[in-house]
Amino acid sequence: MLKDIKQKVTLACGIIVIVMMVVVIFSSNNEHVKKEPQVNSEKIISLLNKINNNYTLNIEENINNTITKYIYYNDSKLELYERENDTVGYIKYNNNIYSINPDDRKLNKVNELPFIEDRYYNVNFLKKIISMCDFKFKSINNVSCKIDRNDYFTKLNETYNTTYGNDSSDIINININYNNTLINGIKIDYSLNNNIKIYYLEFVNVGTTDFSIIYDQYKNILD
Repeated sequence: MLKDIKQKVTLACGIIVIVMMVVVIFSSNNEHVKKEPQVNSEKIISLLNKINNNYTLNIEENINNTITKYIYYNDSKLELYERENDTVGYIKYNNNIYSINPDDRKLNKVNELPFIEDRYYNVNFLKKIISMCDFKFKSINNVSCKIDRNDYFTKLNETYNTTYGNDSSDIINININYNNTLINGIKIDYSLNNNIKIYYLEFVNVGTTDFSIIYDQYKNILD
């Protein structure tokens, strides 16, 4: 009988130890979840607001695995556009567009800007899109979200007075790299029906874009 009591006590102690271990593990997991950073769209937009007027933007366009790279400069008054391996650059100033001749550096007024559509890199439009995001934590300084394509078209039509049809139930994927003070990069995947269309935007030289040389050189035109 004493032997039976000892066995029961041993079994009870074993059960207690197992229960305690489960509680500790569960508590540890809960602590880990609690420590996971919480990021919302307001936080991302507040960081985007810091790069509203003066910045340089590296743009990588992936259309069905054909990569094209662009550089966009903005000092809040003048915008400069370049495309990789293209000797001609473009300036937009006071709603006028000029090409820069690579030989004599003269400005020539043109009617159209041969650049990617504004909606793919315009910071103010990106804010409207990102404001619809319910971000999910991916890793340190990296979050992602999905936006309904119909909602995207609604914002697009409101902003650019376009008439894109809202006939797709697909989504647009957004991934953002950031730190405590700045957005480092935004990747937006517009791919649909096996047609790849991805844009990666890298913000550089935020607040330090200086076009003083351009203003001096073309002061008779940019006046």
